[in-house]
Amino acid sequence: FIYQGSLSPYRGVISLIKNWPKNQNYKLTIRSFNNLYFKKLKEYCLSKKSKNIKFIEIKKFRESIDESINFLINFDVGIISYSNKSNIFDICSARKLSHYVQSELPILTSDIKDSKNIVEKYKIGEIYKSDNVVNFKNSLKKFKVKNLVNYKKNVIDFKFRHYNFNNFSKMYKKIYEEK
Repeated sequence: FIYQGSLSPYRGVISLIKNWPKNQNYKLTIRSFNNLYFKKLKEYCLSKKSKNIKFIEIKKFRESIDESINFLINFDVGIISYSNKSNIFDICSARKLSHYVQSELPILTSDIKDSKNIVEKYKIGEIYKSDNVVNFKNSLKKFKVKNLVNYKKNVIDFKFRHYNFNNFSKMYKKIYEEK
């Protein structure tokens, strides 16, 4: 499993790490910029001796989409995790979703509206209720080999039949130019 993106309050990563199973079959990689949250979360995992959670620093501030995809293709599932207290998920979850789809990764997402609707409609992964530990763990368990194979096929189908990167890139450009 991979979470790739910035680390800050309400991104859901703290909950993700605290509730991640100790079972070595569930490995989590957090790939982000080295900021205060990155350091604190890494220290927290070291103090808890979490051997199945790994941190990788993104070195470049503006990594290209190709660089991101070349990294992501080495994983089985992409994670989009936001707390229900977040007010920025409209921007960030679309970018994560885009990178994961282009990398043909099934998705585990919290129940934020845009990602949830796509994951449900196209059957490309699982959804969990934000800030609900039991529901999160139950959703995580659904990523067994058979389901993973089906999700992967559905992501590939979605990528080639429904997803349009030009639409996503226009949306990003509009969002970032407004700021």
